[in-house]
Amino acid sequence: ALPPPLSEHALLLRRLITAAERDERVRFVELCCSIARGAGDRESDVDVGLGVADESFAGALGDMPALVAGLAEVVDSLGHQIAEWGDVPHRRLFVQYASGVQLDLVVMPASTRRGLPPNSVALLDRDSRLSTPWQPSTLAVDAIAIREWAFLGWIALADLTKHLRRGSVWEALDRLADARRNIWRLWAAAHDLPYPLFGLTAVLDAENVDLPPGIERTVASLDGAELLSAARACAALLSDVGESACRRLGADAPDAMAALVRRKLETLRAEDIPHR
Repeated sequence: ALPPPLSEHALLLRRLITAAERDERVRFVELCCSIARGAGDRESDVDVGLGVADESFAGALGDMPALVAGLAEVVDSLGHQIAEWGDVPHRRLFVQYASGVQLDLVVMPASTRRGLPPNSVALLDRDSRLSTPWQPSTLAVDAIAIREWAFLGWIALADLTKHLRRGSVWEALDRLADARRNIWRLWAAAHDLPYPLFGLTAVLDAENVDLPPGIERTVASLDGAELLSAARACAALLSDVGESACRRLGADAPDAMAALVRRKLETLRAEDIPHR
């Protein structure tokens, strides 16, 4: 049972399970993310995976919008493919209900799920497909991904220096965020957190894990001098965190790229940044 602040979430889940039980094509319903972990609050989405019998998948997709619309009063909804999933068959339905609850539902062929991932709960499991633990590939990370994240962080900072020299502060700000995103991933990996690919979310979901020291200094406004200062702080943090993550996973750190980008940042002066 969910706590009282999640009464609307609980009501929606009960209705979803009832609707799924009435449709034999639905083989499992899996509750995921914060509510499944027991960390949900009033603002949490209801994150659900719904497995459909493979032979019925194509036909069932057309019926899913009506199913979720029948659970509660709908404000609006979106059905689409998740780009990062590539060719994996699925359909994501995001539904905003008038109660304030948001449903984030991914419909997939049942055979694509080989077990129950950590921090998920099986709400319906007709074929015992979710009865055994399963570790998805995104749960952990390897040395190749660690080097890639570190390298991508340095590429972002290299791009940032180019944008600052041009006075393109919006593009510089965008690349600063990209560099920071990879720092969060590396920090999660260095602390052996689950799902490090999700970066900031993985860190905030973890217990007893501090934030990267000085991460607040990597935030800037559209002021060129602020962006340069934040980029230098980001470079220092990327060096430290990247080294830690590479050491833990045995990854080949991009030291040459890091040294080049640090020199670019050190030689760039705030007064040389054009004002547009």
